[in-house]
Amino acid sequence: MNKIPFLELKEINSKYIDDITQHCEKTIRSGWYVNGTQKKQFEENLARYNKLPYAIGTSNGYDSLRLIFKSLIITGKLKIGDHVIVPSNSFVASALAISENGLIPEFVDINKDDFLICKNSLIDKTTNKVKAILIVHLYGQICWSNELKQIIERHNLIVIEDNAQAIGAELNGVKSGAIGLASAFSFYPGKNLGAMGDGGAICTKDLELYQIIKAASNYGASNKYTHDILGDNCRLDEIQAAVLNIKLPHLNDENTKRRSIAKKYDEGIRNESIQLPKLPSQQLSHVWHLYVIQVENRNDFQEYMNLNGIETMIHYPIPIHKQQAYKKYNDINLINCETVQCKIVSIPLNSCLDHQSVEYIISTMNKYQIN
Repeated sequence: MNKIPFLELKEINSKYIDDITQHCEKTIRSGWYVNGTQKKQFEENLARYNKLPYAIGTSNGYDSLRLIFKSLIITGKLKIGDHVIVPSNSFVASALAISENGLIPEFVDINKDDFLICKNSLIDKTTNKVKAILIVHLYGQICWSNELKQIIERHNLIVIEDNAQAIGAELNGVKSGAIGLASAFSFYPGKNLGAMGDGGAICTKDLELYQIIKAASNYGASNKYTHDILGDNCRLDEIQAAVLNIKLPHLNDENTKRRSIAKKYDEGIRNESIQLPKLPSQQLSHVWHLYVIQVENRNDFQEYMNLNGIETMIHYPIPIHKQQAYKKYNDINLINCETVQCKIVSIPLNSCLDHQSVEYIISTMNKYQIN
């Protein structure tokens, strides 16, 4: 068995390479490389896919989040100094987008089994200073429930979605990214829908917010050389939009393949030393961007897997509230975050894993013994 990499982007993109090459060449020959037809077409395609009226292509997922919060302040829905709930078990961009806009992150704990926002922690942290919540659809699973909805509605919180990892997930007929007021997407190459470079998007159902975000992403301009607000340069470029226009129609098939592999892991891995991720109540809602297990003696496990030719990764090794960048929060106690962060390991899961590789991963994991 050859080495199994955690992710092989060249192989994942190889099946689209002819169409991508053709569309990129067409874009290059058009002579229009910024704010052109490819970006407009992708925005229309993404909005239609998510059953929402508005989408804006952006430079990356972080800028998407940042623009949402910036625009919420411009529209008066939030003001500088307001507190925003955010789970500490996430990529740091979730919190940076809040801090960058003069808002205050209010870190909450997670559930130990599914890694999503803990209801009790949310209740504890929701004070009268909290005006919004950033729900993170982590690892491909929708972070939403009737219990969360009731808490959020009770405190009249604005809901923003970090949908960087769960595009295509669906719950009760509603796509992730269509739950809150606005949602941020990332098309970093390793995502389920990945560009060939950085890229992102924002979706919303709110016309006023859409207009402000669209302007804010383009120097604050409502029309060329007419700048109504202090904006940024955060546009999705034409080449990346062309790539995404090719790949978006295949996203559901890609997610189906991921679900199939995850199901094999769920049914095949039988090792009491390894805790598998909790299955959602509606399994079709999960798009398995990552398959994250928990194991004691993680370093030994990763070394064992590496010796057997299987690459693993950790998402994420340090909770945001323990990062040096957020040192003022280092002393807060989020026990579940801090417990799972010592155990979590991501094993390979992507649409190009063949049957033999999946069976080898399962067999190798079943043979693992804690030293």
